[in-house]
Amino acid sequence: MRWLEWRKGPLATYGAWLLGGTIMLLALFYLIRGRIRIDGEKTGRTITRFKAIERFGHWLLAGSFVLLGITGLLTLFGRFVIIPMIGKDAFAPVAHFSKWIHNNVAWAFMLGLIMVFVMWVAHNIPNKTDVKWIAVGAVAAVPVRNADVCGHLRKAQRTRPAAAGGSRYIAYRACTA
Repeated sequence: MRWLEWRKGPLATYGAWLLGGTIMLLALFYLIRGRIRIDGEKTGRTITRFKAIERFGHWLLAGSFVLLGITGLLTLFGRFVIIPMIGKDAFAPVAHFSKWIHNNVAWAFMLGLIMVFVMWVAHNIPNKTDVKWIAVGAVAAVPVRNADVCGHLRKAQRTRPAAAGGSRYIAYRACTA
């Protein structure tokens, strides 16, 4: 019973505030930043950055995350929000179907999470190149643009397939200061 009390009280209250606040921050960011445009015109060329199995693992994780999020919100807030709108008789089959989806899609989420973790964790362990980039990041705090540093970072970014240790952010900050 402690779980139900916690679920009805703090989890629902703080969860609603956290979700609402997150949505508001994302909307504010979008209003301030706007759409990210590309330089120049579209050429029609594409670059395949990830293998098909990596894209599958990513979309398996992303799609199941969205379904789990929707069905989880329906389970958590359905009694407070949906029942007053459509009634208990109409909510019962929706809740039953939602619970079934939530329980079964959880397996796809776990599989996608394991796939993504196994495929990408090795690329995110900092190595000596990242240590160099982090060291250059301290120089990037000084508002002087160093062509040698930016050339090194651009070359390293071309030769390094994945970003580790925040290296892309540091490269961006160093070369756009």
